[in-house]
Formats: sequence, C-alpha cells, structure tokens
Amino acid sequence: MNLAIPIKTLETTTKEEFKTLHRDSPVLVRDGLKGHPSKGMTPETISSLFGGAIVTVADEVDPDSCSFSSSCSLEKFLSEIWMGPDLKLGTRAFSTELIPNLIDILPPPYFCEDWFEDYFSIHWKNNVVASSNHLWFFIGQSDCASGLHQDHDGVHTTLLQISGTKEVVLFSPDDTSKICNFDSCANFNVTEASEGVTVEFLTAPAGFDSAGIQPYYGKLHAGEVLYLPSQWGHFVKALNPSITFSRDMIDDRNADHYFSSFFAQLVLNMESDTEVNSPLSNTSFSQLMEEIF
Repeated sequence: MNLAIPIKTLETTTKEEFKTLHRDSPVLVRDGLKGHPSKGMTPETISSLFGGAIVTVADEVDPDSCSFSSSCSLEKFLSEIWMGPDLKLGTRAFSTELIPNLIDILPPPYFCEDWFEDYFSIHWKNNVVASSNHLWFFIGQSDCASGLHQDHDGVHTTLLQISGTKEVVLFSPDDTSKICNFDSCANFNVTEASEGVTVEFLTAPAGFDSAGIQPYYGKLHAGEVLYLPSQWGHFVKALNPSITFSRDMIDDRNADHYFSSFFAQLVLNMESDTEVNSPLSNTSFSQLMEEIF
C-alpha cells in the first residue's frame, strides 16, 4: 500500500501569487469560488438555466461497463433521479450544443491565468472553448466516479465544487504513465486510517510496480476549487450527491502541446471529411487562425 500525501491547500491566494508560487502542482483553494458566477448556485437555479437540455444518465460507478445508460432532460434528472433512490447514477454534459449558455457561468476561477480568457476574442471562446470539451458539469449520486485519467490536449483544468463533497486521488504525470498504458489502467482502493490515507493497487498493466508511486489525496467541499496542472492523473469520487463544474485552460506552459494536438485533430477531421469534435464548422477558420498567428 502507498501512503498518500495531502494535496496542497490554500485558504486564499491572488492571481500573481498563484502564478509565481503554486501553479506547477495541484492546489485546493478554499475560497476558490470567490466572485465566480457559479458560486451559490443550487439545483433549482441550474434547472432554470439548463433544465431543457437532454443529457445522458449513466452508471458512473463503473463508466466503462456501460451497464446502464438512458437520456432525459436535465430538469427531470435533477428533480426525479439525482436525489431519488441511490442507484449510483450520474450525468455529465459539455459544449454549446447541449448547454448553449454554459460558458457564461464558467470563466476561470479568480486566481487562474488563462490565455483563452485573457488574450483571445469572444469569437474564439464561443467557437472553441465552448465547443471543444473545455466546459463541463458533473452531477451524480453518491459513489459516482470518474476513473483515473488525464485530460485531453494537455489542458490545465479546475474542478469547481458547487455542492456535495468529492474525494480526489492524484498522480504526477510520470506516475500516471506508469499506472496506465494504452491497453489498461490500474485499479486501486482508497482507505482512510489513523496513519493517513493509503492507496492499494488491486490490478495493473503488465510489468507495473507500485513501489515508488506517490499518490496525493484530498477532499473537495462546496465552495472550493481544485486546480490541476497539465497531465496530472486524477480519480474523483462523489461521497454524497454532488454537483461539480469544470473549466479547462492554457498558458505559456502548455500552449504548444494544446495547439499541436488541436491542429492534429483538425487535420484528421478534414481528411476523414467529418465534423466530429470540430469547433470550426460554423465559423471562419481564417479568423480564428489570425488570433494565433
């Protein structure tokens, strides 16, 4: 078993202090929702804003098993399922296609630098940030879990906890590459004991050795924000009915990675003559490119 290190926690910070001292490691900021449009949102306000959106409701304890999946309006999920019988069900949604005004309540937290927000026009934000898996919400019952993963395209990300509590297990980019490979990913148990939180690996890819793997652990409560730098592996589990928003970001550390991945996918989409995951189907390619070059 591997003893977890507590995730660095700050009561408060500033944008300048965070950039100078804290941004290169995961950080939990207690007042992370200070001044944020999503602060104080309730299931009722979420339903009034987005209730008509059709979302997929799925088994979020083991998402890979797809043991259950159905669709309904977000309003129905919130009013009839989320606080109903504990079936371990959750929903996740993103993009302007599902939630047209989600970007309006999901700017970066006050302490985060984000080139999308700071330097790019509303044209780019509306057609890329809002349409390319950069804005998310996760609403789930107790025990809904994400599974260990790294986020796409090398983005930095934030988890904004609106209600409920989640436990979070993190691994550095190097350790995550050892735990997961292209074929499989290690499964583990998390146990709280008097000596601290331990992570026990149950199954793992061939050749995996847990010696030297360092987990990090924390709990994310309502009103708090967890910041994750690029490529940090994270496993997130709801300890009770929970609502979490998420916003991805880029800056000087990961912009090259992000745009290399972004354009590689764009080329693949063009070569396959598909618009799947392409944010440029309804806008001017040249106008977006001018903002980068």
